Amino acid sequence: MPYVTASDGCRLYYEVKGKQDGPAIFIGYPWIDSLKAIMLSTGAYENKAEYEAGLSSNKIVIDAFVDRYKVVCIDFPRGYGKTDVGSFTPDKVASDLVAIADGAGVDKFVLLGFSLSAGYSLKAAYRTSRCAGLVIGGWAPLEGGFVDMINGLTNKKTNRLLMLLRITLKIKMVKLFMNKEKYRVLSEQLSMFESTKEYYYSIINSQFNDEVETPKLKQKIKYLFYGSEDLGVPEMDLATEIAPTIRRRQKELEELGWTVVEHKGFDHKGVSETSEGVKIFLSSALSYLEEYSW
Repeated sequence: MPYVTASDGCRLYYEVKGKQDGPAIFIGYPWIDSLKAIMLSTGAYENKAEYEAGLSSNKIVIDAFVDRYKVVCIDFPRGYGKTDVGSFTPDKVASDLVAIADGAGVDKFVLLGFSLSAGYSLKAAYRTSRCAGLVIGGWAPLEGGFVDMINGLTNKKTNRLLMLLRITLKIKMVKLFMNKEKYRVLSEQLSMFESTKEYYYSIINSQFNDEVETPKLKQKIKYLFYGSEDLGVPEMDLATEIAPTIRRRQKELEELGWTVVEHKGFDHKGVSETSEGVKIFLSSALSYLEEYSW
C-alpha cells in the first residue's frame, strides 16, 4: 500500500490515479470513502440512502479529474482513513502534503478542498511554494469559522460522545466480540474528532489571523465556491455563517485575485455531497482550471 512517513513517524496514506504525466491535484477530505461510514454512524447522514449518495459523490469528484490530471487521493488529515493519528497543526499540514508529493513523484500540486480541507489548504498554500493553487469551497478564506468549529467540537453533547467512545474502545471484550468493521469505524471516529479538535485549537492558540495570511497568498490559482444557503452543519452543532461571510467579503477576495462562485440553492452538504451539487461545482471549477498549467 502507498504510504509515506512524515518526519515525526506518522504514516500518510495516498493513492495515485489518472494521467501520470498530467498536472497534479490532491483530493482528500471530505471525499474519503471511510469518512462516509463515520458520517452515517454519527448521524450526519439521516439514512443509508444519504450514505450511498455520499459514496457516489466521491466517485464523481475523482472521476472528473482522472482524464486530464494526475490525481493524488489522500487519506488526510491525520487520523482519517488509513493515515495514522498524529499531531495536526498548520505547519504539519504543509510538511505532510509535501511528503506525499515527494512520495507520489509530484513537484507542484493544486489542492481541492471543502470545509475542513479548504481551511487547511489555505494554511498549506501559505507555508509551501509547492502548492500551485487552490480550488476550495465551504469555507471563508477571510473570517474563517475557527471559533464556531471549536465550540461545536467541545460542547457537552460532543464531549459525552467522545468519552463514551474512549470507554467503549478500552473494553477488551468489546474488541473481541464487536464486528471488526464497526470497531474500525468507532476507532476512526474517535481519532477523527480528536485530530480535528487539535487542529482548530492549534490555530486559535497561536492567534492565527487569516486577515494576515490570506492576502499574502502568492498562488495565481485561487478559486472559491460555495452554496448560497451554506450555514455549516447545524445538525452536528457545527453551525457557521459561511455563505453570508463570503458574500460580505467577496469584493475584497476578488481584489486579492480570487474567483468566487456562488451556487444557488445549495447548503453545505448539498454542494459537496449530492450528485447534483457536486456536478455543478465541478463543471465550473474544471472550466476555470483549463486556463492554467502547473
